[in-house]
Amino acid sequence: MALNTQWGGQNELSQIYKYYEGEPIVLSNQNLAILIFTLLVLSLLLGWGVLSYSQYNQHVAEAHRETKNVAVSLKEHADQLIDRAEESLSSVAQFVYKSGPISAIDEGGWSQLSEQVGNVSFVHNIQLYDSDGSCIRKILKPSDSCNKIADQDYFIAHVNEEEARFFIGNSHSSENDSEWHIPISISIRTSQGGLQGVVVAWISTTTLNHVYRTIEIGFDGVIALLKKDGWLLAREPAAEEMISQNFSHSPVFEYIKKKPEGTFESLYVHDNSPRISAYSTLIEHDLVILVGRDKDELLAHWKDLIIQQLVALLTIIVIFGVLLLVLVRQTRLKQDAEHRTDEALQLAGDLNAEVEHQDRINKEIQKREERFRAISESVTDWIWEVDENGVYIYSNESVTELLGYHPDEVIGKTPFEFMSAEEGKRVEGIFNEIILKKAAIKALENTHLHKEGHPVIVVTNGVPIYDDEQKLIGYRGADTNITESKRAEVQKVLLQTAKKKDEFLATMSHELRTPLTSIIGHSEELIEDILNLKPQKVLERLEIIKAAGENQLTLVNDIMDMSKIESGKFTIDESTYDIEKLLNRIQKILAIKAKEKGIELKVEAHSLVSPLLHGDHNRIEQVLINLVGNAIKFTSHGGEVALTTHADRGRLFVTVKDTGIGMSQEVMDRLFSRFEQGNSSISRQFGGSGLGLYISLNLAEMMGGRIDVSSQEGVGSVFQLILPYQPAESDAKADFVLSSQYYKETRFSGYVLVVEDTPELQLLEKRILERVGVTVTIADNGQEAVDLAQKKPFDLIFMDMQMPVLDGIQACQILRDGGYTQPIIALTANVMQKHHDAFKNAGCNDFLGKPINKAVLVQMLSKYLNK
Repeated sequence: MALNTQWGGQNELSQIYKYYEGEPIVLSNQNLAILIFTLLVLSLLLGWGVLSYSQYNQHVAEAHRETKNVAVSLKEHADQLIDRAEESLSSVAQFVYKSGPISAIDEGGWSQLSEQVGNVSFVHNIQLYDSDGSCIRKILKPSDSCNKIADQDYFIAHVNEEEARFFIGNSHSSENDSEWHIPISISIRTSQGGLQGVVVAWISTTTLNHVYRTIEIGFDGVIALLKKDGWLLAREPAAEEMISQNFSHSPVFEYIKKKPEGTFESLYVHDNSPRISAYSTLIEHDLVILVGRDKDELLAHWKDLIIQQLVALLTIIVIFGVLLLVLVRQTRLKQDAEHRTDEALQLAGDLNAEVEHQDRINKEIQKREERFRAISESVTDWIWEVDENGVYIYSNESVTELLGYHPDEVIGKTPFEFMSAEEGKRVEGIFNEIILKKAAIKALENTHLHKEGHPVIVVTNGVPIYDDEQKLIGYRGADTNITESKRAEVQKVLLQTAKKKDEFLATMSHELRTPLTSIIGHSEELIEDILNLKPQKVLERLEIIKAAGENQLTLVNDIMDMSKIESGKFTIDESTYDIEKLLNRIQKILAIKAKEKGIELKVEAHSLVSPLLHGDHNRIEQVLINLVGNAIKFTSHGGEVALTTHADRGRLFVTVKDTGIGMSQEVMDRLFSRFEQGNSSISRQFGGSGLGLYISLNLAEMMGGRIDVSSQEGVGSVFQLILPYQPAESDAKADFVLSSQYYKETRFSGYVLVVEDTPELQLLEKRILERVGVTVTIADNGQEAVDLAQKKPFDLIFMDMQMPVLDGIQACQILRDGGYTQPIIALTANVMQKHHDAFKNAGCNDFLGKPINKAVLVQMLSKYLNK
């Protein structure tokens, strides 16, 4: 190739020789300029085409993302709305279920229920229907019509279901206001599972349309709420001819069937418009939110941008064409200047493109902010945003209604500044843990303080916010007011507590009055029998009076044990004991009771290496007497009760098996609760306070064991006490248990002072002590006891607690402070641990409770007096 340059009138500056097939092709300066210009234009057009196509894809992708975000936001709104409607329905259903027959609910109850659920603004009305679908009650708007719903889809679904469930029916046009409403319903089931009635909440589609209109979706945009099976519930813009129609076979709905949520592009059948659509499924409610936006509207900005770019490109092409013609005719000296001009133009183009790009970004950010604010201001929840330090940077107007503060008063502060010190510390700790994990805030219940000072209980939900580098920069979420629902829960607990209290008082009244009736009645008969000289009748009545008194003492002891257990002051005293002797003692105690009912009582011990064990034998005996006593109580004449023991793998198994009435699984589930029996007829027929098994289970657990139970109605029950198996050492000795024969034969000597203010008890205690050989002196109060003891040191003093002039504790303190060293034993009906501690601190050597156990009394005398 050779280049020949000639200056002159030929108007040619250069020639390029290119050899092809042996003949040279010569390009003139003019042709070369045209070639260069053509290549330049083609390059610019190609570049513009690639750029336009890339921008088109970006705009379409962004349109898909925006449409999907709108669908997700509306799904969350619908979820919250339906959840609140379900809470109101549940409140009505629980109220009706617990009130018994619907006919028994008075107007006061209905009014209370209306106030409780009437604060849900989007619910048009709540109506109650019976099991036939007939209207029973219009809870919110009594003036509305209330037609039979037996043929409606949601009512038929409740009839076919065997348990309470929520259903959402197809939209219906109301006869009251000609508006469309969506029915949400829940069934009320009887205790046997039958259908008692249906509660329906009617949500106005007008309320939904008000919310949907706040969403920017374009002139031809569509928002629709459909059921999962294709029925249209609500639409914006409204189209009444389409409401409550089925679109399951439409091309649009075919996309929805493929997966729970996503986006797609299609033509809508009803108006043949191309749309970019997104849908999101409310999985728990079988609903679908569908958002469709006109594709031409979404790409209008892109089209304007393309036109602007084309105009700019054509301008640049013209400029380059002119410059190229000028450059061809300029000398080489001007080439540098022309080159710099090209660079300047390129920079100008780049700068213009950058300015346009930044302008688009700013406009998009502004649109998103406006969209977010429109949504946040349309909901009743408090919508907020905090930075990474928990400081509010945004709040909607709902904070004023919730806490009484203007949004400007909240910005710049943390949530913890609107709580009590203790609550703020608790919530701040939880928030710091969530930030460390970068987790979402889910159903965090917390208490704010209103500007006027009263507490407001809210549930907080929020999601983390990240910047472009995925760095956590804050949280965005919402607070929902649940104060009223919490008050309802507290009221419910108070009502249940009051009911339990009434049941307890009724049971205690029955259990206390029954033995008292027996004691008083037989005492009156006893007087007549003595006057009529009937010794056999006297003996029988004395035994009845003694048994009634022991029953009443058992009840009092149960109540005291329950109080100790629940206050955490109950203690376990372990020692060495003989399990065989313990079982024999239980058999002797309950043999008479079993014989009277005609029941065979068997007691056996198996697989025990040694009868000497380590544990609290008093509490083990208490539990077993309760279990065996219950077995005898609930077993009919001719039945059998067996008490057996064996050891296996480090555990002691004590089994009580009977052939009694047995129990259902429902009864066994609540058997060990306080004041619980099988049912009211059990209490009337067999008696009892319902405390025995509750105390027994707690005692077993405190001893490191448990109680298992199995039963079959009409066959019998098996209770098994399982404790740690702790054999005692071979040289250990079992605790001494005094027999009744022993205390009858034992005699003592000494002078004893009995301090007692009740004349009847003075006589009783004096006779008991004189029968074992001691000399007794009586003091009527603590002051008299102090005076007598200071004059004569008695071998032993029995001191009551509650007395006139000076009580027993004060008397003990005065005697000990005065140097009195003889033993003093508290003898009182005040047997709680605090009374034990008070006497011990006052200087008492021992404690003996009333009524007096003669065997224990003899043990006390053996410890302090000479035989």
